[in-house]
Amino acid sequence: MAFAYNEPMTTVLPASALGLLPDIDRNPVAEQVGDDLWVVAGTHALILTSATAVIDSAMWYEAATAQWEAETRQLSVTWVDPQRPDWMLTTVSEDPHVLMRTISDHVNHSIVIHKALKVSNGTQVAAWIRRAEDGKLFSVLIALGPLDEASQKEADAFERDLRESVGLD
Repeated sequence: MAFAYNEPMTTVLPASALGLLPDIDRNPVAEQVGDDLWVVAGTHALILTSATAVIDSAMWYEAATAQWEAETRQLSVTWVDPQRPDWMLTTVSEDPHVLMRTISDHVNHSIVIHKALKVSNGTQVAAWIRRAEDGKLFSVLIALGPLDEASQKEADAFERDLRESVGLD
């Protein structure tokens, strides 16, 4: 006798929320995160929507990490841009593994290289080579603190070397 394992269905969005999504995302992986709030793992973006409006969205290459804590059902999404507020949401589901696997797949696909460096003034800088939805590569450089002229040059050289390592520039 053979046993088949079927993935549990993710949350079904209300028709009004589906109508807010791009046509390509009319059958999305989604999880409810409030009375009238859903996180949608779209084809090109992570979307936070209510039944009547898209609240926020970000292209996959804008996401740095996504984590889910089972005990609290807390879903947290951090962004490459340190100025952008993190998403801190509580899932209705006690097992949003399909959503989390989908998010992980999309974010990981967008990351080609990620490296960090502490420059001479002690500031941590991070550089990514990311892949846009059209497959084109681009770089992102962030500094988690101030940069003086010398450390800015170090950060720029760090990004330039990373870009050259993948054939950019």
